[in-house]
Amino acid sequence: MEIGEAVGMSMTGVGMAASISGEAFG
Repeated sequence: MEIGEAVGMSMTGVGMAASISGEAFG
């Protein structure tokens, strides 16, 4: 896996988690 891929997936995962948390607890 390339570094860019890892960073992109990590950022996407964090963004999704934040979005879901915001909707669930917002």
